[in-house]
Amino acid sequence: MKTICRLFLLVLGLCLSTLAGAQGEVTLLVKSDVDCNWKLDGKAMSLLKADESTIVPVSPGEHRIRAVTTDAMTEIRIEAEVDQGQKIVEIQMKDEHDRELKSQQEEKLKKQAEAEVALHPTWTDPDTRLMWARKDNHSNVTWNEASDYCAKLQLAGYNDWRLPTIEELQSINDPSVSIPYDDGDGAIHVSVKGNLKLTGSAWSSSPGQEPDSPLPKAQALTFYRTEEPVSFPTSDFFVANMRALCVRRSNEVTLLIKSDIDCNWKLDGRPMDPLKADGSMVIPVSPGEHRIRAVTTDAMTEIRIEADVDQVQKTVEIQMKDEHDRELKRQQEEKVRKQAEAEAALHPTWTDPNTALMWAKKDNGSDVNWSQASDYCTKLQLAGYNDWRLPTIEELEGIYDPSISAQAALYPSEDASVHVKGNLMLTGWDWSSPQEQYPRSLRPGGRFFHFDQTVEHESSRAPLVFSDGMRALCVRRSGE
Repeated sequence: MKTICRLFLLVLGLCLSTLAGAQGEVTLLVKSDVDCNWKLDGKAMSLLKADESTIVPVSPGEHRIRAVTTDAMTEIRIEAEVDQGQKIVEIQMKDEHDRELKSQQEEKLKKQAEAEVALHPTWTDPDTRLMWARKDNHSNVTWNEASDYCAKLQLAGYNDWRLPTIEELQSINDPSVSIPYDDGDGAIHVSVKGNLKLTGSAWSSSPGQEPDSPLPKAQALTFYRTEEPVSFPTSDFFVANMRALCVRRSNEVTLLIKSDIDCNWKLDGRPMDPLKADGSMVIPVSPGEHRIRAVTTDAMTEIRIEADVDQVQKTVEIQMKDEHDRELKRQQEEKVRKQAEAEAALHPTWTDPNTALMWAKKDNGSDVNWSQASDYCTKLQLAGYNDWRLPTIEELEGIYDPSISAQAALYPSEDASVHVKGNLMLTGWDWSSPQEQYPRSLRPGGRFFHFDQTVEHESSRAPLVFSDGMRALCVRRSGE
């Protein structure tokens, strides 16, 4: 009996111990709203994906969590007290990460705009010939201060700047354009041409539209609120968000240069930035005649243009692509021809494995009548053989293959391909033997074969004295 009691107490103790262990085990359920790397109590954990979760067994007590977005842009630290069961911890960084990302992108755009302004501090409107400062004064000014700012402005070598009229301001307002800027209260988009950098409403030199007003006023334009001008007091106390955007009358005109191919070019002998195919470039110039010289980047094709500029903007199109493509093709064909000649010099004959006929690797290369062609082959000394002859029409047909298309010099001014085996070099139509009588004619003639046809192919006949485009391609019976 005592033994049974001891066993009962032992089993009871084991059960109570297991139950206590189960009650002591706790877990962390960790969620994230953005992809992030994270650590638990300094230990690196596996990557946590957005809107996913992971369960980690932990001991009861306080635990430290540090999470960083995968682009290392945003970080968060969390302390979690875990005392029983499962503790849920939500890592929320998406909103902060999106704000930081937007801020960095806007800062990048701002720096790009500042670099553009530094490089090109003015913009000339091609429609009005007005030259505008690329940015306003960037601080609150009264009307008098704005007028004085423009009068004293020294920019791009000019000192005749002034406040624009309201009509001039309206001429650069374009509702289809939306350029972001930050006025301090948040991002705003302005509708202005020329990628001008505006930070507020622009004063004009035009008087206000309220003649009965006790205060003198001037008109201004707010490019992000309305297209209509607004009148504001010119007194010294009104400065809120008012800016000076300066303008001058430009005597300059511009050249709009376009190209249909990548090229380097010069304007009046001065090297300019390279032009890309289908790209364009606007260059301020003085009125009058200007010389343009453009060369493709591979120096293959050149063009010279004289442009008389007497309007606000003159468009000049550099068109070299067609000529360049023709020249490129000509050079490639010349390369193929030289390779074929080298091949013919190295291997002056080709033996057809199907017929055991040995062919000269190239024809005679010049116009010949039938008698001249026959005489050429009879007297040919080539590769140690002297028994060459004109082929029969059947032998010529035997080396015709429409599936082959090789470049030929049949007509130097036209595209031409020959469909001949053995990579033979043909420059015309090839006479055959023997002579034949013309049908219904007493005059003797000869048949010839033209390898440049692929449709309705057949041999043709010509008088023996005919030589235009006719060639001698020689053959012999090979004993090899």
